[in-house]
Amino acid sequence: YNENINEVIEILKGNSSKILKEIEKKMKELSENMEYERAITYREKIEEIKKIENNQICEYGKYIDEDVFAFEEKERLIFVCILNIREGKIINKHSFHVEKKIEEEDIFERVFTMYYDTKTIPKHIILKNIYSEKESILKEWIKIEKGTVSEIHYPIINSRRKELLDMAYTNLNDDIKKQLFQESI
Repeated sequence: YNENINEVIEILKGNSSKILKEIEKKMKELSENMEYERAITYREKIEEIKKIENNQICEYGKYIDEDVFAFEEKERLIFVCILNIREGKIINKHSFHVEKKIEEEDIFERVFTMYYDTKTIPKHIILKNIYSEKESILKEWIKIEKGTVSEIHYPIINSRRKELLDMAYTNLNDDIKKQLFQESI
């Protein structure tokens, strides 16, 4: 019991990789000793910890005010997933898709500005690196239309923002799969 409590505390502190290594070691030992049923419980524990890691990236700083904006075009559809982070916590997820009516070059800017037209702009916006060329256009729109300034980040190395961006794209890909599956029925 105490071992489980200590594991939970370590996971909440963000030290899950250490716990995962220990559990994987125990699982391997059990498998080698042909204690397969007990090994399965450790495997399930590993899967649960990985789920927690993927779904609960949370920064405890009070001054974090940012959105993660994930965007993907698939065939005739445009998919968007936005994670709203306020006071260091993911407070909301907006997912939607729209049908692309015509081919246009600035579809990303149009969707971005349509979303934020009725929303408050956060201090920081996280985007995929491929949209870095759009930064001046987006910042100018934010300044003119919203009268504020936002920093735009394009994380490419492992960091809190990169993990959030990966989480947003994981959610976005799940939404894409669901939609395409529903259409195939």
